[in-house]
Amino acid sequence: MNRDDIIKMARDSGMELYGLGRDRTKFVFILERFAALVAEPLQSRIKDLYRQIDEAEKRLDEQYAMGMEAEREACAKLADKYAKANEENDNMATAFIHLADAIRARGEK
Repeated sequence: MNRDDIIKMARDSGMELYGLGRDRTKFVFILERFAALVAEPLQSRIKDLYRQIDEAEKRLDEQYAMGMEAEREACAKLADKYAKANEENDNMATAFIHLADAIRARGEK
């Protein structure tokens, strides 16, 4: 909103017809009308910004969840790798398999 927009709103509200020395009650009414005209686009913009913030928060939550899942899977794959590398030692391989299963289970609800 620039100076010309504000002047146009003042004209649209009827403000330019009133001023000091004129009907004070009518001037206050016109002034309130002008303030409403000025506030309207700002309120609309504020609502739009809140909507954008809500959408951004949802996307951030989704990205965070995806990152957590990817990190869990990367850790579980590392445990799988160690289980395979320790196939000769049944106890170690089993421990790594259980570890991989436990890591993956953390993402399940």
